[in-house]
This record gives sequence, structure tokens and C-alpha cells, in this order.
Amino acid sequence: MPWKSRLGADFFRGRVLQIDFVGRKVRLLRSSQIENAADLSLVGMKASRGALLATVSVNGGKPEWMRVDTGCASALQWVANGVTGVAAASGVSVGLTALNIPTTWTTVRLGSTTFDSVPTGVHRRPIFHGESGLLGNGLLARFERVTFDTKAGKLLMQGRREGF
Repeated sequence: MPWKSRLGADFFRGRVLQIDFVGRKVRLLRSSQIENAADLSLVGMKASRGALLATVSVNGGKPEWMRVDTGCASALQWVANGVTGVAAASGVSVGLTALNIPTTWTTVRLGSTTFDSVPTGVHRRPIFHGESGLLGNGLLARFERVTFDTKAGKLLMQGRREGF
């Protein structure tokens, strides 16, 4: 049987890891190798119960801690009650199970970068206790590179990609 591995929060712990969406590479870096570019967007990040959480602001609200899930294909899954304009959207989850999640369009702020019209799954209850949702690859991939500096508690996103 072939050995399978997944890069989870335990692998990220104590490291500086960069996902280069344009170059299709994952790099382990030293803190000194992090570029300080003008188009860098810095987001607070922390480890909690074996997961990495980042601060995300939705629809102009205060920043909330959301699980950074590089295995989540959607842009954002958000815990919110009373959101209007929500439509049911179906899709396929991990394990090919049919999934119906109410969806709306939101404005999302990650550090100094704002995205309009982000397709967002809306949940009435937390997916994980104490968390306000999931930040997935559908939004992370809108940057050229995303760097997880777990030593310093920072998520650095660089090079906004157009066309999403």
C-alpha cells in the first residue's frame, strides 16, 4: 500500500512555509528569506487546538479568527446568523458526499487587501468550536504567494492575482 501524507498544521509548526501558487511550489524558508515587498498583506495568525487560525474581516465587521484550511477548495466558509441574500448552493465535499451549503457574496478583508464578491458558504453554528469559519484555497490562491510564519504568528500574502 502506498504511503500518503498531508501537510497539516503539525507540519507547519515552528516553520516558515511558503505556497507559491504561480510557480506551483511549496518552499521551506528561513525568517530572513521573507520578502518585504510593497504589495505584502500581513494577517495575524495563531495556532489553536492543532489548527492555524488567521484574522479575517467579512462585510466590514471586526476581524474574526478563522481556520486556514489549505485543503478547502472554496474561498470562505463563514459562521453568520441573519445574513440576507443567501441562496442554497450544492457541491461535493471531501469523500464525494453531496453537500448543500447556503451561499452568499461577501466583501472580505485580509490584512490590507480587500476582495469584493467572494462566494461564501454561510453556517449558523461554528464548524469548529471557537472559530468563525474556514479560509480556503479559493481565496488564498488569489495571491501569487502565501507565507505561513508560524514562529512569528504571521500570514503574509503577496502579489494579488487578477482574474478570479
